[in-house]
Amino acid sequence: MAKQYENLTSAKGKANYFKVNTTVDTYEGNELGYVANVYFDETTTKAMVSNCKTRLETAKESPEFQNEKTGKPKKWLENPFVPYATDEDGNVFFKFKTSHLKKDADGNDVKKYIPVFDSKNKPISSDVSIGNGSIVKIAYSPSVYHVNANVNGLKFFLNAIQVLDLVEYGGGSNGGNFGFGEESGYTAPVDPVDDIDDPFPEE
Repeated sequence: MAKQYENLTSAKGKANYFKVNTTVDTYEGNELGYVANVYFDETTTKAMVSNCKTRLETAKESPEFQNEKTGKPKKWLENPFVPYATDEDGNVFFKFKTSHLKKDADGNDVKKYIPVFDSKNKPISSDVSIGNGSIVKIAYSPSVYHVNANVNGLKFFLNAIQVLDLVEYGGGSNGGNFGFGEESGYTAPVDPVDDIDDPFPEE
């Protein structure tokens, strides 16, 4: 019987690192799948972290995670893997992940697309690139897993994305990238060169 996943919808948050549909997250040349990292406000963050800890503690005592031979709870890591991390500034962000592949009718791997919707629930083209700073909500499924004593924890499966405010990735270089705002005064008569390296890339 297929495992039944709980389907949840997040509060709105700020996109930080999205590798979805148009690109895939990689590590040392290996494709890892889709990933969407999101920052939430302080209240939401504390509630989600607390919920993650509760899910893991409940799972440790659940019959689902008992040793089949002894009937005792399985051995867990002292600090199981969790779907959140802390950045260099001490801010917590959450990681939503899923495979970028699925099986077709013949059992072959084919590319999977994550549904993306706008603020009015209208589907958005899968080609849209969601850049850092976009305001989003995430449809996801939390899942506790236990592969062995060294690989266990909780993960958030990415199901769909709603974009409330889109900041497209790869918009090119302009003065805003350096912290300048618009002022009255001189206006260039021709377009500036378009091959300036962006010193503050979004990703």
